[in-house]
Amino acid sequence: MSEVDAVSPANVWVTGNANGGAYVEHYNGAAWAEVSLPAGLFLPELTAIAARSATDVWAIGSEFTSATSTTSVPTFLHWDGASWSSAANPAGAGYNQVYTAVVGPGSAFWAFGVNSGNQPLALTHG
Repeated sequence: MSEVDAVSPANVWVTGNANGGAYVEHYNGAAWAEVSLPAGLFLPELTAIAARSATDVWAIGSEFTSATSTTSVPTFLHWDGASWSSAANPAGAGYNQVYTAVVGPGSAFWAFGVNSGNQPLALTHG
């Protein structure tokens, strides 16, 4: 497990990496269930998750640019209550590693980590 975020005791989200792949799980107050990631990701690694509600969740990490690539790029995924979609990368050019993320009611999503020069990084989205 990389990170956990809870909107309420019946709305908890966990992300991590196991067996060579990333995962997201959701707890609805009664049971845990894995939430399928979008198709087309190349060996994603998720390092942060931030939930505003059951229909507004962000998962952040990195993935390779292709199945045979050694180049990793930031990955920002958004859950709308039904499915994940890839979101625009607020990180811009260059490699960035995100370690944690936060979001609050009515506020922007924030992610924190380091940039390609190993300098502190703070990103915001929406």
